[in-house]
Amino acid sequence: MNFNRARSACLHVLGLALVGIAQLHGVTAFVSGDISTGSHWTNGLPNVGNNGSIAVPGTLGEINFGNSSAGTVTVSHTAGTITGSGTINMYNTGSALYQWTQSGGIVSASNFMVINDRVTYELTGTGSIHFAVATTGGSRLQVVNAGAWVQSGGTTDGIALAFENPSGRRIFFR
Repeated sequence: MNFNRARSACLHVLGLALVGIAQLHGVTAFVSGDISTGSHWTNGLPNVGNNGSIAVPGTLGEINFGNSSAGTVTVSHTAGTITGSGTINMYNTGSALYQWTQSGGIVSASNFMVINDRVTYELTGTGSIHFAVATTGGSRLQVVNAGAWVQSGGTTDGIALAFENPSGRRIFFR
C-alpha cells in the first residue's frame, strides 16, 4: 500500500473521529470564515446541547442565534482575532440564553453591541476588545435592551461604554 495514501486515510479517519467526539460531547468548533454561518462550524451554529468553541481567526458583522430551545448555550472564545467590518451585533430573537465568554483572543471592530436580555458577554483572562476604527461620535461598546456585559479581566481600548436602561436613557463611561 502506498505510504502517503495510508497516512492520508488514517488522518481522515482521525479527523472524523474528532468531529464525532465533539458532537458526542455537544461542542461545535469554529473552523474559519464568518462566525454567523453554521457551515463554518464543525457541527453548525452553537445551540442548546451544542456549545461552541472559537480558537481561530474569523469575521463577524451580526449574529442572531435565533434559538428558541429551552436552556443555556455557552460559547468559549479562547484565541484568534474576530474582525468586524463595522459594528458587531450579537442577539437572540429566540428564548435560549447565550453566555459568550472571551478568555483569550481579540475582537476588533468599530462598534460592538450586545443587544438583548438573552445574550451575556463576558470578557475575562487575556481576552481583548480592540476598537481600531474610529467612527463619527467615537467607537462604542453598547449594551442595550437588557443585554449583559461582564468584565472580570481582559482589556478594552479606544472605546466609550454605552448602557441603555428601560426608559431609553444612555449612560456613557470613558
